[in-house]
Amino acid sequence: MKQAQDWSRTRLAMAGVGGVGGLSLWALVELLPDLIDNARLLLVLFIVVIGFFVVLMSLVGPNPVRRSVLPALGLSSVVAMLSLLASFRFAALEPFVDAVHPAAAVFIIYLVATPFISVRLEHGRAHQLDYDKLFQTAWGMIVRALAAVLFTWLFWGVVFLSDALLGLVGLNIIEEILEIEAMPFVINGTVLGLAIAVAHEWRAYVSPHLVLRLFRLLVPVVVPILALFLVALVLSGLDDAWKFFSETALLTGVAIGGITLVTVSVDRDAGHQVTLRWMVWMVRALAVLLLPVALLALWGISVRVLQYGWTPPRVLAALCVVNVLIYGLVYAVLALSRGAWMERLRRANVALALWSLALAALWLTPVMDAEKLSADAQLERILEGRATPDQAALGGQAQA
Repeated sequence: MKQAQDWSRTRLAMAGVGGVGGLSLWALVELLPDLIDNARLLLVLFIVVIGFFVVLMSLVGPNPVRRSVLPALGLSSVVAMLSLLASFRFAALEPFVDAVHPAAAVFIIYLVATPFISVRLEHGRAHQLDYDKLFQTAWGMIVRALAAVLFTWLFWGVVFLSDALLGLVGLNIIEEILEIEAMPFVINGTVLGLAIAVAHEWRAYVSPHLVLRLFRLLVPVVVPILALFLVALVLSGLDDAWKFFSETALLTGVAIGGITLVTVSVDRDAGHQVTLRWMVWMVRALAVLLLPVALLALWGISVRVLQYGWTPPRVLAALCVVNVLIYGLVYAVLALSRGAWMERLRRANVALALWSLALAALWLTPVMDAEKLSADAQLERILEGRATPDQAALGGQAQA
């Protein structure tokens, strides 16, 4: 009985949080632009409010609402201030919003930082770097969010079908309710919050284990393909390597996918990692093959920068490639070592995650001002006669 009461309270709390979040989003989109003329202030409010509710809904379940409010507000406020600082690289806010790289940094900060906050709230400071708990928490958040989004889509499908059905007999109740401006936002948030709460309650069934096991099935498929690709490249005498300057994104995506597959294969601890001998060797091979793929991506972005100079997208691409290269180097060294290499890789993943978080935060500070670096580099190319003003990518719009 007590458990049912606790579940009911959590469902009501999450439905309320989602509803208020939906209402807040509606106010941000429909009301505040008419009340506030300062575009940067609107940006700060938008990031604080949206970030707050997203983080709060991710934290609640494993943690009570009252303990999750301040950490969620703290993280969203820090991200908003960093974003505000980064926005001053542009004369106006619109180019900043149109640029992809600030949003990518914000996404990474939320994605990496939220599990660390959740583990600290649930298990205390002593366990905040515990890879077992971080792994389970992060994937649990992802699966809960996916399940909740899927249920929300199904809910709206039922709503629209119900509206059509009632319309056959001349009843437009649902349509009239949805015509209230804020109502779709409130309903959407309420349903999403309720679905997240239920997904947490049934975490023994709606768990990340199925997703992780399905991901592992891809390892025996990916390893031969990567090996065949690298062998074919070597046999061609590296004649085709020049092509990779335009395929950096593809190579980086492949490397990130490989990193994900290795991570889910080593899992949270020795009791959950892959155990079949041939699969262990497959995972080990994949970890080693990531390094040459990352090196090819580095070659690709290097050639493009040498030919055309820096632009903000290329700076972002280079940072991603370097980060992937670090992962590839660490994974390859550990995979080729003796003993419990998977355990060492799990420990390394904590440090690598914190490193990625630091890079994402620095990206929004003057330390990594992609616009200034790109403008200086393009101006230098002009002054040295390597490019004319009309050839230089001073607008930063050239492809990465």
